[in-house]
Amino acid sequence: MIRIETVRLVQLLGDLAHTAAFGSGAASEGILLNSARGYLGEDVGVTDLLVGTSTSGVAIGHTYVQAYGLMEHPMLWPLTDVRAVIAAFKPKATSHKDHAVEIRRDLNEIRVCEDPDLFGDGLALRFTEGPAAKFPRVFTALETPPVVDEDTPSLPRHDYTAARLAPFLKVARSRGEAVQLYRYHHTRRALVQIGPHYRGVITPFGGWNDQPNEGAEPSAEVHAAALPVEHGE
Repeated sequence: MIRIETVRLVQLLGDLAHTAAFGSGAASEGILLNSARGYLGEDVGVTDLLVGTSTSGVAIGHTYVQAYGLMEHPMLWPLTDVRAVIAAFKPKATSHKDHAVEIRRDLNEIRVCEDPDLFGDGLALRFTEGPAAKFPRVFTALETPPVVDEDTPSLPRHDYTAARLAPFLKVARSRGEAVQLYRYHHTRRALVQIGPHYRGVITPFGGWNDQPNEGAEPSAEVHAAALPVEHGE
């Protein structure tokens, strides 16, 4: 059993839902949750963490929040159920700053319910977990810079489509933080960090990579205005 403040669970699920494929039909579509022990800053020592990871294929999101209790095995929450949990419990977190929930697993059934010590027989959602074994192995891509061919120099141009950038901009807005991009080569994935506890990966759009004379500098023209000179100059 894991106990967690509702506002933290809602933020974790909400941020990771942006980088989870929606409507792909893949069995692994959703958010992978696991437990860890780690630090959350200078004012908090080693603590229990609820860790979440999601991927859309071209983007990966990974973050963690403080929780109480550890799960033995990872669990995959289907994206439709993630959205149901957010819809059900976000109003609770908004109206009650100390609201908390418990997460329990019985075989392959997940139960998310209001803390019975505080709310008695309150709101509870049940759903069947997804196949965690089919979740893509994305952690090496999150942790390790990509391997770069030293014989192929990196060009200044890096293309990221609006759709690929959008998830990270939404996370940055919700956290009030800047998007940090760590770029290693114009043909390779970039590592992302947003605030102190969010990591990600974004894959560039490289439709121009094999075109000659591309990527060295912008090609759009600049038409400078003939500004008037102020008196006295």
